[in-house]
Amino acid sequence: MENEGSKRHPFRFLFKLLFFSGLVYLVGRFVARQKEEYAGLTETEAHTKLTDKISSKVGSDTATEIADQVIPKLKEMGVVKPDPMEEAANDMADAARDLVDAVEEKAENGND
Repeated sequence: MENEGSKRHPFRFLFKLLFFSGLVYLVGRFVARQKEEYAGLTETEAHTKLTDKISSKVGSDTATEIADQVIPKLKEMGVVKPDPMEEAANDMADAARDLVDAVEEKAENGND
């Protein structure tokens, strides 16, 4: 009887190990699919897609709040692209700051 009990224990461990390995694999595949679903979209497109997808389950306001928190994280990870208009506005703002700095520098040098 002792031999049967000791033989079952390794099989239980092996079964649990396989179960949890399978579970981790499935979660990993799910996350990878979700990333692929949003890869290459702009922030606005991803925000709209996520809001539309979950609004029927949690309500429109809550879906918007969730999307407002999730999309910046996806942008940080490089999954979602920034909006082209936002990039253009940032470039223009940088150029304007550079111009102001150059004018101020010239004014300081010219007054000395």
